[in-house]
Amino acid sequence: MKTYSRLLLHTGLCVLSLALSSCANFAESPDGVVGASAVNEHESPKPKPVVNQVSNEPTIKKRILILPFENTSEFPQEALYDAVQAEVKSAVVQNPQLALVELDAFAPPEMQMPGRLGQPSTRQLELAHLLGADAVITGTLKEFQVRQQADEIGILSSKRFEARARVFMRVTDVITQKELYGRDFVATANEERVESFQRSVTAQTELGKSAVLKALRSLTSGISQVSSRIAWTGRIARVDFQKFFINGGRKSGVFPGLLLKVFSPATDVTDRATGMSLGIAPGRFKGYLKIVENFGDDASVAILHLGAGFREEDIVEPHFPEQN
Repeated sequence: MKTYSRLLLHTGLCVLSLALSSCANFAESPDGVVGASAVNEHESPKPKPVVNQVSNEPTIKKRILILPFENTSEFPQEALYDAVQAEVKSAVVQNPQLALVELDAFAPPEMQMPGRLGQPSTRQLELAHLLGADAVITGTLKEFQVRQQADEIGILSSKRFEARARVFMRVTDVITQKELYGRDFVATANEERVESFQRSVTAQTELGKSAVLKALRSLTSGISQVSSRIAWTGRIARVDFQKFFINGGRKSGVFPGLLLKVFSPATDVTDRATGMSLGIAPGRFKGYLKIVENFGDDASVAILHLGAGFREEDIVEPHFPEQN
């Protein structure tokens, strides 16, 4: 009898142990819902916003569009385009505060034309805004020359050549159309060669490219200096009942939970007495939207948080409530 009682007690303890072990596999989610597992081990984690270590706020990447540089020198246009685009793009991509806006083959023809004197036109800035850019980089190769520094006696001689380039670069805010940065820089590149005839055009081009790139490496440091002054702005691309589609998402650092301030589009204010433009005035503040979902390469869905009268083409800016 005692043996039978012990057997029953042992069996009961085993059943209780199994029950407790099963309960341990359940966890309570942040919403208070009990489930088999709070985290699915096979589910890939969602990307998290990059946080500014100083302000503890999400880092919104400013989107930069690079337009072709103007060439007022004798430097070959094709070599200039390749050298400039590669160097400036590299500077933008390597900056964690910036994102590059690429121009594809279907871009408007106005965006393929260099600005006169390195100044983007009003139309180019308007198109850049529609493409989602916050700022535009333009510039001019003002001067380029290759000269021989020394000529030794003899048919075959060691000759030293110097290429000199002067490049100007400008960064312009798309919304305010104000110049944020503008500077030119002179750089030289040297090469010594042994030759019997005048240097070929190809050799001059390569040496000139070295001088241009040397100048650009100094100028592109200005991109880092001005990046904090560029304001991220998006727009409402489409309104569908209670959903608002924003042209900024994961690529720009716009993640769910972010609040956006909404303004009517900026306008060019003209003095009626003189007919002259006074500048670009900011639009009327309308309220707030809240990002709830990312989709596509760089887009988001937002819902109404506070306010009314939101329309397509309205401007949005990130809002970070002050921490108490």
